[in-house]
Amino acid sequence: MELPRVADDDADAIGRVCAIFEKLNSTGVELSVYDLLTARLYRSQIDLHALWDEAVLQHPLLAAWSGGSADTNNFGVLVLRTLALMRDLEPKPKMLINLAPKGFEEDWRRATAAVERALELATHVGPDGFGVFNKKWLPGFGLVPVLAALRAHIEDHRLGDAPRADLRRWYWCSVFLERYSSTVETKSRRDYSEYKRLWNGEDITTTVMAEAAARIGSPTYSVRDSTSSASSVYSGVFCLLAINGARDWAAAEAIELQKLEDHHIFPQSYLNKRGFDPKRDKTAINSIVNRTLISDATNKIISDKAPADYVVDTRVFPQPATDLVGPHFIDAAALSSMMAASADSEGSVLREVYERFSVSREGAIVSEIRRACGVTKSAVPPADESDLDDEQ
Repeated sequence: MELPRVADDDADAIGRVCAIFEKLNSTGVELSVYDLLTARLYRSQIDLHALWDEAVLQHPLLAAWSGGSADTNNFGVLVLRTLALMRDLEPKPKMLINLAPKGFEEDWRRATAAVERALELATHVGPDGFGVFNKKWLPGFGLVPVLAALRAHIEDHRLGDAPRADLRRWYWCSVFLERYSSTVETKSRRDYSEYKRLWNGEDITTTVMAEAAARIGSPTYSVRDSTSSASSVYSGVFCLLAINGARDWAAAEAIELQKLEDHHIFPQSYLNKRGFDPKRDKTAINSIVNRTLISDATNKIISDKAPADYVVDTRVFPQPATDLVGPHFIDAAALSSMMAASADSEGSVLREVYERFSVSREGAIVSEIRRACGVTKSAVPPADESDLDDEQ
C-alpha cells in the first residue's frame, strides 16, 4: 500500500492518513489515535508514554481502572478527549491526532487530574456520587471525558452547588437516555459547550435536559427491555441501588463490605418450571425489574424457591422482609406480589402475579430515575419523540 506524501501543516491530509492507519498497518496491529499522536508529538520532544507513566503514578484510580495501560478501555484516548474538550475542541479522532504541541504537557496533566476526579465522583457510593461500586457497573466509558471536563470547569472557576447539581442531572440523564452508547464525540462537545454557557449565565435549556423531559418524563418511558450490563440503563439502575443503600438480605451489611451481584428476584428456574418459556419469555424473566443486588451465598439459598417461601426463610431474611427490601426498590405492592407467588402458582395465575410485581417494581425504579434526572412525569406522551434525536 502506497500513501502520498503530505505536508506537516496539512491537518486534513494527516487526518485522512491517520484514519487509514487506525484500521490497518503493515504489521496487522491496530493503531489507536493515542499511538498515532505519540508518534507525532515525539518530533516536538514530547514523550507521551512518559507522561502516561507519570499519570498512573500520581493518580491511583486511573492506575487501577486502566491497569497501568493506556490501551485498557482506551484510557489514553479518554484522557485525550478530556484534553480536547478543555481546549474547547471537538474530540473527534482527526482533532485528537492534530492536538497542538504547545502547552500539551501542562494540558495533559490537567486532563489526567480531571479524569481522576471524575473516577472519584463515579465510584463514590453516596448521594453526591454515582455509585459505581465495581468497574463493571460503569454505564459507559464515553461519559468519562465530559464528566471530567465539566467537573474540572466547576472546580477551576469555583462554582457553587447549582452547577454541581446540574452535573449530576446531566450524568443520570445521559445514562438513562443511553446517550453515550454511540457517536460520543459530537455529543461530548455539545454537552460541554452548553453547560459552560448555562453556568456563564445564559438562559438555555440544554439538549440533554430537553430530551430527558420528552423521553424519561413520558408516561410511556420503560426500562423493562433492559436485560444486561451491556445497557447503560441496566448498569445505571444497579448504581442507583447501591446509592439507595441496597444490602444483601442475609448479611444486611453495606455494599462496601459485601461482594454483591445481580440476581433474579423471581428465580429463573422457578418461573421456567411453571410455564415461562426460556426463549419466548427471556426478556420478561431477565428484565432489570426482576434483578437486584444480593450475594452469591444468599442466591444459592434462594435457588429455585418460590418467592413466597424464601421471603419467610430466616436464612434469607433474618429480619422481616419489610425491613430490608425497600432500598431494593421493592415497595409494599411488589412485596405483596412476591408473597403471592407460591410453590403452587403456575400458568396464567403466576403470570398475573408476576405482572403485578413487574408493574410495581418498574414504577419504583422509574420514579427514582426521574428523581435523579430532575424530570417529572408528563401528562401525555410527546407527539413525536424522534424530533429530539441525539444528533439534532
